[in-house]
Amino acid sequence: MAALQLCHIDNVEIELDGNELPIMDGSAKPFVDALVNVGTRAIKIPKKVIFIHKKIEVREENRFALLLPDSQPKVSISIDFKEKAIGIQSISVNTNDQNLNRSIAPARTFCFLDQIKDLQRKGLALGGSLSNAILVDNDRIVNHEGLRFKDEFVRHKVLDAIGDLALVGVPIIGHYHAFKGGHLLNTLLMNKLFSDKSAWSYVSMDKFYDYQAEFHTVSVH
Repeated sequence: MAALQLCHIDNVEIELDGNELPIMDGSAKPFVDALVNVGTRAIKIPKKVIFIHKKIEVREENRFALLLPDSQPKVSISIDFKEKAIGIQSISVNTNDQNLNRSIAPARTFCFLDQIKDLQRKGLALGGSLSNAILVDNDRIVNHEGLRFKDEFVRHKVLDAIGDLALVGVPIIGHYHAFKGGHLLNTLLMNKLFSDKSAWSYVSMDKFYDYQAEFHTVSVH
């Protein structure tokens, strides 16, 4: 889903012959490359978006995810891990930026050495390897090739968020913020968004430009 969003594809039919998509190298890059190679074509159907009018927020202890009104689709994420190899990282991107195919798509998923055995006992991560994930052992990266980016961990979290927000079905024009977020918080945020119909409008891009003329920013607290 993140690869489709990074390629600005919002009308597509996908056929699968298995229970889930292959993990590839743990990033969206192989899918982005495939989509770019196939190419796209424009269709004459009005493009719809969800335009955020007011702040929507979910919190869980010191973790949070929220959406704020903004004239552009943005994602800002901060993470804070006790593992020294990760630590505190932050990044903010405009999801319309064409450069995300190079700066975000290649960021790989990651896991922790001390959690591998427990995950596998539960029947999870059975196909995991150093070829499809970054393996972290406290202050070191186990993968011989190292990281693709110094802040690859938070970049992958951006990729996760873009994919989760894409499940709404149309682009969200607003600013997504998260601190120590994840798939669960993103799901709770989307549920809260749809439960408050005063917080957003489902509009065509033409109508969205009308909204832009009256747009005011909202600060994060």
